[in-house]
Amino acid sequence: MTDARIIVVDEKRLFREGLCRMLYQLSWVSSVVGYNTVEEGINAINQYEANLFILNPFVRGEAQYAFLKEIRADMPGIKIVLLTDFDDADSILDATRQHINGYFSKSMAFDKFEMYLHEVMEGKYRLSESLGFLLFERLVKKNSTDDLTAREKKIYQMMRKGYTNKEIAKQLSISTNTARNHVSSIMRKLNISSRYQTPESSED
Repeated sequence: MTDARIIVVDEKRLFREGLCRMLYQLSWVSSVVGYNTVEEGINAINQYEANLFILNPFVRGEAQYAFLKEIRADMPGIKIVLLTDFDDADSILDATRQHINGYFSKSMAFDKFEMYLHEVMEGKYRLSESLGFLLFERLVKKNSTDDLTAREKKIYQMMRKGYTNKEIAKQLSISTNTARNHVSSIMRKLNISSRYQTPESSED
């Protein structure tokens, strides 16, 4: 069973304390401590032998990504999860370049947040669906859909909603292989090098 030792960093005290209480009630979490600043959180990593670092990287609206590099350099094995109410696609894209393990919206349901955290502890990478959709939009917003066929435009809308190839095939009464071919064609026409997988679309 996962033995999570968690540090939570968020400048909003009520949110931080509430999250710590909820996390501590989970059976697979052995300790949770909260801090107001990233500096305090980093200094406590060794003291508590933390293996999961949850933080809001935005302090007064400014991203503090330099701290992420410091944490990763000193503690390469620690899991880093960003939890924020920022939903700007460019900020999300920048964050995914910082070698993090997860990026979640504060508005997501706690039971789903718990599930994703547990998967992060098992070595997976996770992004909440709402942020995944924004990132997908960011990747293709400069590319026109005019070259897509009517069928491809319909599938493209389903891709934006996080549908898997199997789900697309079921909705359109086509084979999974045909759905996969359509998705590949759409990616090629929109100049997308790789399909971003949201948590719900990790299987074909």
